[in-house]
Amino acid sequence: MRTLYIALITLFIAVAGKAQDTLSLSRTQAEGMFLQNNLELLAEKMNIGLQEAEVLQARLWPNPGFTFGEVNFWATRRQTGGQEVSPPLWGSRNFGRNQQFAAELSQMVQTAGKRRKLIALEHTDVSRAEQEFEEVLRDLKFEFRQQLTEIQYLQLRLESLEQQQKAVGKLVSAYQNQFEKGHIAKAEYLRLKALSLSISKEHYVTRSELNEASSTLKNLMHLPAAQEFRLQQEGYYISLGQDFQADFKQLLLTAKETRPDIRLAALDISYAEHKIKYEKAMAVPDLQLQMKYDRNGSTMLDFIGFGASMDLPVFNRNQGNIKKAKLELERAKVKSSLKTRTVETELNQTLKDLKNAAGFIHSIDSGYESSLDELLSSYNKNFSTRTISILEYMDFLDAYLNNKDFILKANKDLNNNVQKLNYIVGTEVAL
Repeated sequence: MRTLYIALITLFIAVAGKAQDTLSLSRTQAEGMFLQNNLELLAEKMNIGLQEAEVLQARLWPNPGFTFGEVNFWATRRQTGGQEVSPPLWGSRNFGRNQQFAAELSQMVQTAGKRRKLIALEHTDVSRAEQEFEEVLRDLKFEFRQQLTEIQYLQLRLESLEQQQKAVGKLVSAYQNQFEKGHIAKAEYLRLKALSLSISKEHYVTRSELNEASSTLKNLMHLPAAQEFRLQQEGYYISLGQDFQADFKQLLLTAKETRPDIRLAALDISYAEHKIKYEKAMAVPDLQLQMKYDRNGSTMLDFIGFGASMDLPVFNRNQGNIKKAKLELERAKVKSSLKTRTVETELNQTLKDLKNAAGFIHSIDSGYESSLDELLSSYNKNFSTRTISILEYMDFLDAYLNNKDFILKANKDLNNNVQKLNYIVGTEVAL
């Protein structure tokens, strides 16, 4: 009795451990893991911090410069004629006696508001980095959600094939027994066996496709390669009213307000405008202010002087960079206009596809799929009692599998079109 108890406990632990190896995830849970762990998103988010560092750098003033030179470390009698050319710097010590040196302090002053204009330019770059991150997020979420739908479709198709594989497998075993007893012809048994192999092949292909899709999803969620998971079917079937209508103008307005790529196109224009202002400011030379102390280097023993210097904008007035910035502005305006027209076309096409997919779903009677299942059960029973021929059974089973797949694909297309509409508009659309 004690041995049986230990065996049952061991079996329970093994089954529980196996169950824990397979994650059961809803679409929402899977997307949450994707957003938290996706390395591409993390890398793109770091780019925002890089641009913020550029703003910090642009705020800094130029460092002052300090020069100390023209120092003589000794003075010979021949050089001074044996006289005290200059007294010590302080006290009775000889420090600085008969010595010359100069010290200069300089500070560059940026003119024409260069610093302010550079800060504005870098601030725009931060906003661009934020919208680039949002655009990467939008693209990845769309790809991820389509991958979720594909996996749900493959799981449902696999379940359907497994059910048929199991049912036909029982019939094959029964027919093999009858064939061995000489009650049925070999050709009839082989036809049923061929049908079983055909379903097994479909099962194998579908399983391979599911494994490949699951591997892609694991990479997006940053899951270990050995981690198994199963998606719950919630969220695969989407219900849209038969009279489904969408306000094209309102959706287009929402897309223009929320889509990161449209915002980015507008920021590119703003960036180019700031760049023109900055390049024009760069045409104005900066001012270099100077203060100099010179000991024993002129007619004065202790000379303090002030000065200023600047380049003369005779040849280089930054003409090339200004022209380049103006061309970049024109290009940004053209690209922004093109992006808006592209969004209009994409939205119009997506709404047509969505309405078409919803219409096809509604053309299928609500009880059609359950009727197919009931009819299959009846055909299985009639075939096992040899009420119908193998050709009739094979024809029906082929039609059954095709129709089940048609229904699954129709729902997959509807789901994908809903996700595409969300992608085109740039936000979750209430349908």
